[in-house]
Amino acid sequence: MRTKLFLAFIFIILLALLSNIVFERLIIEDFNDFIRGTEEDHAYWIMATVEGSYKNGEWDRQLL
Repeated sequence: MRTKLFLAFIFIILLALLSNIVFERLIIEDFNDFIRGTEEDHAYWIMATVEGSYKNGEWDRQLL
């Protein structure tokens, strides 16, 4: 009886540990994707600013 209970507790502990490891990796991967997306947004923002500052054959130096 005690052995079965002990094994059940060990199984639950190992299952919780495994789920924590999987959850941690998913959160880290999600955060890295967020950081990459933010960096990409900054690059597109700079490109849009540069492209938008060229009007009528001239560069608008105040925007740059």
